[in-house]
Amino acid sequence: MKKVAIINTVFKYGSTGDLAKQLYEYGKGKGYEAWVLYGRGKKELDNHVVRVDLVIEVYLHKILGLLTGYRGFFSNHATNKVIKILRDKKIDKVILLNIHGYYLNEFKLLNYLKRQGIKTVYVTPDEYAGMGRCYYSLSCEKYKTECKECSRAKGLTESLFFDRSNEFFCRKKEIT
Repeated sequence: MKKVAIINTVFKYGSTGDLAKQLYEYGKGKGYEAWVLYGRGKKELDNHVVRVDLVIEVYLHKILGLLTGYRGFFSNHATNKVIKILRDKKIDKVILLNIHGYYLNEFKLLNYLKRQGIKTVYVTPDEYAGMGRCYYSLSCEKYKTECKECSRAKGLTESLFFDRSNEFFCRKKEIT
């Protein structure tokens, strides 16, 4: 049987939560063994819908991200849980929605998917996947060549001290 996992910040609420639910139901309807792995919100009774975060880890991730500029590098417990499920369930395909949101070590997950050759679709409802640290380009066009010296590094990109936009931009290009 074909197996698919949908990974998102939430399940059943908000735009991406609704999308995760619809993809899950569609996959099941098409004969897939479908899973949803999500970061925050109410725990579900369905065994194939798994909340992966620890509340304390989300808060630590947020604080450490603000202090270091490395948002997306923490939440290793939740990331290891996701990887274990992908490995143990022998998932064939992964659909990534929002992998930002203080619940995953996004680069650890992306590297795992790439190393394992798991077919992955990144359906980003914002522009995060192609940008340094931003969710939307707004009036900035640096992403067309290379994100760096971000004028929004201490605001929109949620770092108190560091502009890591170039580092993240280059890492994302290397992984994808």
